[in-house]
Amino acid sequence: MHSLEGESRDFFSGIVGWCDKHGNGEWVVVIRSGEISANHARLFAGAGIVAASDPTAEWLETEAKLSTMLNALESNQTYHQLSQIKMRATA
Repeated sequence: MHSLEGESRDFFSGIVGWCDKHGNGEWVVVIRSGEISANHARLFAGAGIVAASDPTAEWLETEAKLSTMLNALESNQTYHQLSQIKMRATA
C-alpha cells in the first residue's frame, strides 16, 4: 500500500471493546483514531474503497469522519481551508 499511497499509515484502525471473565463482550472496528502529543495531533479515518467507489464521495466521507475529532481539537476550520488548497492543487 505504501507504493500506492506514498506515505505510511502507521496505525489507523483497530478494535475497541470489552470482555468479562465469562467470555461475554462486544468489540467494534475503529475507523477513526488519533495520536496526540504536546501540541501535535495525527488523525486517521478509514474508508471502504471498492471498484465502484467515487473518489470525491470517499474523500467527503473521510472528511466527515475526521470532523468529530477536529471539532474536539477546535481545528476544523483550518483543516477545511488546507483541504481545499490541496484539492485545487491536485485537480
